[in-house]
Amino acid sequence: MLRFSWDNDTRGTAMALFVLTPFAGPTLSPTVGGYVSVSGISWRWLFWILVIFSGVCYAVILFGLPETYA
Repeated sequence: MLRFSWDNDTRGTAMALFVLTPFAGPTLSPTVGGYVSVSGISWRWLFWILVIFSGVCYAVILFGLPETYA
């Protein structure tokens, strides 16, 4: 199982990625929505893109987050 542990040297990078994630959605969504709008595909693809992204996030959480047994 993949586990993430951060030592003192790489903790800054991990915290930067953790802080970046809440800002990535509102920043990237107009770009993705604009691409879907101009590419000529159906508006329903926005929902499929969200499902695919959610599945990728779930897989990262499932295999990357260690079980704490708490």
